[in-house]
Amino acid sequence: NKSKTQLYQGQASVSKDVFDLPGGPLQVAVGVAARYESLNNPSGNPDYDGQTERYFRLNAFGAKGHRDVESAYFEVNAPVIDQLELNAAGRFDHYSTGQDNFSPKFGAKFKPFRQLMIRSTYSRGFRVPSFAEMGALPTTGYVTQSLGTMPAEFLAQHQNPDGSNNTYVTSYSIGQTTVGNPDLKAEKSRNLTLGAVFTPTNNLSFSVDYYNIKKTRAITSVNFSGAIANYYATGETSFDGVTVIPDEVDQANPTGQRRIAFVQGSFINADTIKTSGIDFNATGKFRLNDNITFSTSIDATYVIKLNTVIDGVTQHYVDTLGNFNLTAGSGTQQWRGSWQNTLDFGKGSISATAYYTDGYNYSAEDQGGVAGDCSLVPTNYDGDAYQGCRVKSYISVDMTGTIKVNDQFELYANIMNVFNNKPPIDATTYGAYLYNPVVGESGIIGRAFRIGAKASF
Repeated sequence: NKSKTQLYQGQASVSKDVFDLPGGPLQVAVGVAARYESLNNPSGNPDYDGQTERYFRLNAFGAKGHRDVESAYFEVNAPVIDQLELNAAGRFDHYSTGQDNFSPKFGAKFKPFRQLMIRSTYSRGFRVPSFAEMGALPTTGYVTQSLGTMPAEFLAQHQNPDGSNNTYVTSYSIGQTTVGNPDLKAEKSRNLTLGAVFTPTNNLSFSVDYYNIKKTRAITSVNFSGAIANYYATGETSFDGVTVIPDEVDQANPTGQRRIAFVQGSFINADTIKTSGIDFNATGKFRLNDNITFSTSIDATYVIKLNTVIDGVTQHYVDTLGNFNLTAGSGTQQWRGSWQNTLDFGKGSISATAYYTDGYNYSAEDQGGVAGDCSLVPTNYDGDAYQGCRVKSYISVDMTGTIKVNDQFELYANIMNVFNNKPPIDATTYGAYLYNPVVGESGIIGRAFRIGAKASF
């Protein structure tokens, strides 16, 4: 393949202190920008012999497009008093493909006393469809169709004489094909944050921030689960913008309904995506003696909500493998965090960082069912689950050490996944085989070492 992408961009800005306020100078900045961008990425498999050839040869991705963008923006920073600082900014963008948008942002910092700062922001934004979303050629990804998601009536049509399921209805992969949609609209978003930073002493700091994001007209792939359920119930191969392509006939039971080979649909502007959560941080730095300093930092995120509303139906993703289609079955873990501890000896340092990812339920509402119902738990040929309802949580630890020989030369050594922890088994995700790469990639690699040197001249 020969692909080409181009970006030409220029911008100019000016900033100035306008006048003094009780808390400091009022600062104003304005600017303009312009850019041209294009993409020509032909598919490695243009389907000369018809679309079905894509499934047996290369499943290459292709897209093409170009556009001009002109922008103007401003920012005002106003330290009203020593305890209060306000900020306002805005940006207007015009796209030659027909989209215009003004995006404002407002922020405030309030410091009632030295140890406490309260902060908040409110902003609105937008995102135009990418070339890939508007003009993509058909691309197929494969997701697991477990026996637990197939209707009992369908399974009964493909049983052996002894009542067991024949090999036609084992867990297998359905091809989910997505094509570009030139009629997509721009996404719109609203973002709100509210938090506080507490610094009781010079060497201790704690912060907590709440975020709430609402995105409307969010661009996503069409919901295939409704068409899949409708096909099993009615046998219809067209439903709500999705085309179902049945598989070959079951040779052992040729009169039975054929299973699904592929489903095909386009990108769409989903109604709404809503997410909210809390970010935590705690840091400390302590001088143990004249030569040794100990520092520690904890970061954690708790996802309260991540929902998508499509045609008035809400899909809940937190603590599940959803959004299954967009994340390659990586899911939405409710808790994530890290804890880093460092000893600095002046001429060297040693640091250890622990990473934690929460477990999650074998379910995904964009694949049917209800969050938490274990509907995607892996099963054997007879439909019996061979794992529990939850994928386990995962912890890994990395260590780093440095020795500063002099101002120009430094030695370092890293140990990744110090305890050689294996990743939790996840037989349903399709981002990797039997494990979730977003959660446990360091585990599948295992304990790893790296030794090196840095020199400056």
